[in-house]
Amino acid sequence: MGTTTVAGCASMLMLCYLATWGSRYGWRGAAGALADVLASGLALTLLWADWDSFDGDTVGRLFGVSVVAALTLAQVCLLAVLAARRTSLGMLLWSTVALAVLLAAVVGGLILGVDADEGTVRFIGIVAILDVLGTLVTIALGVFGRDEKSLTVTLTPRVAARLRARSLEIGVPVTALVDEAIARYWGLSADRP
Repeated sequence: MGTTTVAGCASMLMLCYLATWGSRYGWRGAAGALADVLASGLALTLLWADWDSFDGDTVGRLFGVSVVAALTLAQVCLLAVLAARRTSLGMLLWSTVALAVLLAAVVGGLILGVDADEGTVRFIGIVAILDVLGTLVTIALGVFGRDEKSLTVTLTPRVAARLRARSLEIGVPVTALVDEAIARYWGLSADRP
């Protein structure tokens, strides 16, 4: 049961990292995948190894830090993929990422043995609440919100089919391809995800 749980959790996180594949955020996905593999390997070690043969405290701490890193990078990948194209969300997006990194650093420090008092626990609670709120709002606005500067254009079925095929072929969203093509036509730079 434990091995199945580890594999399932690792797979879910890997999907978050793969969402960045082929985008400018791909390096975050690659870093997350490495943290995920490390956390999964350590989890399996903790599940199946003979505890007398290694220092369980060190492995446990390394496992905890790698899990925190893997989860934080999954969150950052989803935020980047779902909201980075919306320039109006820039401040909300990057402040949420900063909160996630701060929370990961504090929790990682606690796992490594840094002493915590009541103020630290309250600080973690406040940062965690702001992080969750920022994540929910950023993703909701990134997926369902509309920029006041956005424009909807209807393409002919033939052009739309070719555009969808190209999007699947290279793994770039259709909207990014259209934005890039129009920007190239006008001699502008396109912000490709």
